[in-house]
Amino acid sequence: MGKFFFDESIHERGGFILGAWVYSETDVEENVDDALRKHGLTPRTDEFKSSAHMGRNPVQARLRDDIAGVLERCRIGVVVVPADERAQLGTEACRGLLKIVQNNGLTSMRHEAFFDEGIFASVKSGGRVARAIGLDGLCDLHFEQDSRRVCGLQLADLAA
Repeated sequence: MGKFFFDESIHERGGFILGAWVYSETDVEENVDDALRKHGLTPRTDEFKSSAHMGRNPVQARLRDDIAGVLERCRIGVVVVPADERAQLGTEACRGLLKIVQNNGLTSMRHEAFFDEGIFASVKSGGRVARAIGLDGLCDLHFEQDSRRVCGLQLADLAA
């Protein structure tokens, strides 16, 4: 069973939203938590912010290098949505995940898929979309709806 993590990065000036799926066949959450702790941050509370100016934030710069090492074992897929169609991001994330699973021969096993907070208005709406697309038959879906963070990463920023 693999794990998929989805997060977004909004680029207002460019007029688009970049969503990224990060996939790992092995559990990388402990590695990310260790990297956060190593730099004095708290897992599930603090995040890596690639948008932070690294010259002004040496902790984030060192953390970036450690996170890059974790991501060497991961695969990344992206979804791009026009910024004025933000409400469609969750649907497009589900469609993208379905294509990733199908096109990479990953349909023979169930996976876990984690959506960051705000991708869907509610857990219920996320579940409805996933069922309509057929994703719920392939993945156990987890929708963030509080201030907890999955893996402490701004994942879409890492793909940017």
